[in-house]
Amino acid sequence: PDTARATSRLFQPTWLGVYEAWLSLSTEERFPSRDFHRSIKRFLYENDPKLAANFLLHGDRVKAVRIDVQLALSRSAPLTPALEAMEAWDVHVAQQNQAASLRASAAWHTSDLWVRVEVQHKLIAS
Repeated sequence: PDTARATSRLFQPTWLGVYEAWLSLSTEERFPSRDFHRSIKRFLYENDPKLAANFLLHGDRVKAVRIDVQLALSRSAPLTPALEAMEAWDVHVAQQNQAASLRASAAWHTSDLWVRVEVQHKLIAS
């Protein structure tokens, strides 16, 4: 949603975009992969080792992934628009979790900005 203040402007490609392109070019498999754990293991082996920092792996299983999203807000954004964006992300992630399968329904979001916003909001409210 617009209130989430997400932007498509990224300074580098995300692992997800690289993975999607790799999947279709290297394996001729369509995204999303029907064998995610196997294909991610091969993807990480064949690509930049730094991409592995985006994954929490346990054995051959992916337990968690990180996806970076650029916000159209600075870290010093005023409280009101920052709080509105954080609340929009709360709603968006909750909706995505509700629509996801049981194994993919534990997404959450975090940001340095959210930490400042929560502290500032609580200080003002007290």
